[in-house]
Amino acid sequence: MATNTTHDDNATTWRELADQLTPEQIRRFDRQEAIAMRSLERKPAPRGWVPESAEEIDRGFLSKARWEAQQNLTDAMIGMPAPTGAEEVGHWSDDGEGNWSRDVHGQWP
Repeated sequence: MATNTTHDDNATTWRELADQLTPEQIRRFDRQEAIAMRSLERKPAPRGWVPESAEEIDRGFLSKARWEAQQNLTDAMIGMPAPTGAEEVGHWSDDGEGNWSRDVHGQWP
């Protein structure tokens, strides 16, 4: 994953930020975008959030991709590797008082 230090305000779709996302994030965005686009075609609408247009879907995924890209940059700046046995590692977050933490799930020795 490449890390870009500038925020791309000119992007119009999440795919334009793919170079700042992990392969797993890209797969997730692809899968969720396909599901969201299919929901436009289904009547009656499925349960839960139902987008009104493809443009709304694009805006939502672009916003989420920008957030993920920023989080990836923060993770890279901290640079602490995941512990051995980690299967799922969340992004680092600041509690507002300078304390940083992240969720880590996995099997421990």
